[in-house]
Amino acid sequence: MYFSDELYLVTETRKQNALKQFETTRSEVKVWCDMTSVSGKETSQAGQNGHKAEAKASIHVEDYSGQKIVRYPGGLPLVPAGYYDVYRIYLKGDIIELYLTEKEGIR
Repeated sequence: MYFSDELYLVTETRKQNALKQFETTRSEVKVWCDMTSVSGKETSQAGQNGHKAEAKASIHVEDYSGQKIVRYPGGLPLVPAGYYDVYRIYLKGDIIELYLTEKEGIR
């Protein structure tokens, strides 16, 4: 693993403004990862749970704080730039694998 791909972990915060309307703000933290496509087995398992598996990002455990949204700036032909939901995580020693599906409504 080279951890040569950029990934941004996104935290969303909702607050009420002076007009009592809710506003969502995003903050991002840049981390380095290994971005890969998912296996056929993962694609079928994700499909059974209503997800479309798009990619897998492997990052260091200490970089992850439970974020459910990530932004990938692009760079791999099979993984387009955009926002993704984390639908599953898998811990492998000091590495955590984030399984990603396209984020609906945000491009």
